[in-house]
Amino acid sequence: MRIPVMYINGTVGEIRVQELDELLELKVISSFRRASGWATVGRDEVRHSRVDDGGSWRDRKNNRRLLPATLS
Repeated sequence: MRIPVMYINGTVGEIRVQELDELLELKVISSFRRASGWATVGRDEVRHSRVDDGGSWRDRKNNRRLLPATLS
């Protein structure tokens, strides 16, 4: 799957979803499109490096559901 992005120099392009984390870490993207609209780096909550996180996003989401409401 590909998503639209805007680079810090103002050009618009599309990247593979798998590339997003690396490009965010390199600080070459100023915004990207997600289902809820455009996310602006530095203003909106965006992905964080998940090097030490295991599992897929579904696994992480399911694990959050197991926590008591006061901890999630």
